[in-house]
Amino acid sequence: MFQEGEWLSAQCLEYDIATQAKTLDGLISELQRILRAHIATSLTLDKKPFAGVPKAPQRFFDLFEQSKIPLTVANFGPPDLEIEIAPPELRVAALVPA
Repeated sequence: MFQEGEWLSAQCLEYDIATQAKTLDGLISELQRILRAHIATSLTLDKKPFAGVPKAPQRFFDLFEQSKIPLTVANFGPPDLEIEIAPPELRVAALVPA
């Protein structure tokens, strides 16, 4: 997670999926929403969730590794879907220009 102006951004690492919001609670909600939508759509189409979605660019892995500020999010998984998601490991990163 990092801040760009007034916006907070979250970038997944294992899959190149990102979202933005203006508050931390909003960012967590948006991240859950986008992941749930992807999973639900994949399951509806009888596809494996996240199949074919590439990893994030290396610069986001580097930002994650450099960050020393962890965040804990409880109850992240989708209770309305029959799939289990491990709680994410979130870190606050300082944005470095690309």
